[in-house]
Amino acid sequence: MSRYPQWPAMALAVAAWAALLVQAVAAGPAHHATPPTMASWVLMCVAMMVPVVLPAVRHVAVNSLRRRRFRAMTTFLMGYVVVWSLTGLLLIPLLALPPRLPLLVGLVVAAVLWQFTPARRACMRACHRTIPLPPTGWRAAWGALRFGLWHGAGCVGVCGPLMAIMAVPGTHHPLWMIGVTAAVLLTRYPPRGVWRPGGLVLDTRFRAGISE
Repeated sequence: MSRYPQWPAMALAVAAWAALLVQAVAAGPAHHATPPTMASWVLMCVAMMVPVVLPAVRHVAVNSLRRRRFRAMTTFLMGYVVVWSLTGLLLIPLLALPPRLPLLVGLVVAAVLWQFTPARRACMRACHRTIPLPPTGWRAAWGALRFGLWHGAGCVGVCGPLMAIMAVPGTHHPLWMIGVTAAVLLTRYPPRGVWRPGGLVLDTRFRAGISE
């Protein structure tokens, strides 16, 4: 646990995946033809986006006092998920309108083109930027929460077009979730030696922070 303090966050993501799979099996095919509920959206964000943010969770853990570690990680994730929840409040009603197929094709094309924009590169840099984390008191809680909000906003800027696909009726299916999660992970952390669209490079300062 001390070597891998981020594992509770990974366990949370696994639990969200399990809840989504149970929900999909219980609801049947009709479930996937409707827009996602806010509860489903939050579960999808936890399942799909928390694995992406594990390096930041580790950064929060190793830069917090041991007795505050779990509390700091929880506070960070609360801020992070709040940003994605607010994004869902905007996207779900906006993308619930027919026709779905042209909308879905347009979102996929937009998500691909977004990878090459300067705005996305700026959001990527924001995702890998750290902020001071005070050690004790309300400043420690606020620092972890502010870092979660900051990181969530950066992640929405990087992965928002991909996650928008999940707000289209008919796409909140496990196969779509697996595909979009793989795309998010590959664009955020591409393998070494592979051409990286848009200059996707993990910030060296953040890399140093998570290697402690």
